[in-house]
Amino acid sequence: ARWLAGTAAEQLGDYDRAIEEYGEAVRNDRGNRDAVLSLLRLLEAQGLYEDALPILSRYRSENPRDPELLVQTIRFAHRAGAPKVAEGAAKGLEAIPGQRGRAAAERAASRAA
Repeated sequence: ARWLAGTAAEQLGDYDRAIEEYGEAVRNDRGNRDAVLSLLRLLEAQGLYEDALPILSRYRSENPRDPELLVQTIRFAHRAGAPKVAEGAAKGLEAIPGQRGRAAAERAASRAA
């Protein structure tokens, strides 16, 4: 219900309310991938990279092998100036079969940026 309320608020252009609703959806269900991705999209648009790190950490505690959220963690951590968090996520991504190249690409993109 909170994710749907966030979606409605976002569609109406009330981004602060959308962030609040998505945040509640994530707090109520740490595994709610849709709410996490929606929340990350809005936080990124507003440049609130540091605010995303605790959300990503909570999600990853429940879903440590989700490659897309590991990539998001690398990107947000880099932008927030948290290289240790980014490297930890990159190592987690490398540990997933078939994701070693993606981890290398994310490291290279971070260094290039």
